[in-house]
Amino acid sequence: MSMKERFIKKRRSYLVFFFLTAFAVLSFFPKLTLAASKPTAKQLKVSCSGFQYDNDTAKLYLKLKLKNTSSYTITKVRMEYEIPIMEDGTITQTFSVTINPEKQQTRLFMLEK
Repeated sequence: MSMKERFIKKRRSYLVFFFLTAFAVLSFFPKLTLAASKPTAKQLKVSCSGFQYDNDTAKLYLKLKLKNTSSYTITKVRMEYEIPIMEDGTITQTFSVTINPEKQQTRLFMLEK
């Protein structure tokens, strides 16, 4: 066997070893994916379509249209609102909603003190 033939066989064995090792590593380790970015407040379009006041319970309800323009589901909405009649000033509430990507939803929210 000449020197050239030995070199070719060694090179083939190294290539086979490299490809088998690469296949084993790639199949063993889980695939890495980038973390999905969370939707921002700009991606939730809100418009008020009316309100209701219940005289018996003295509660105010806002009817809001929420449109999700992001590609991710929105599950919580944190709203700040100010009612000039009340003495507390700005009120912050967190509502649990499920708005799928590119969908619109009309909800009735009770404003609490």
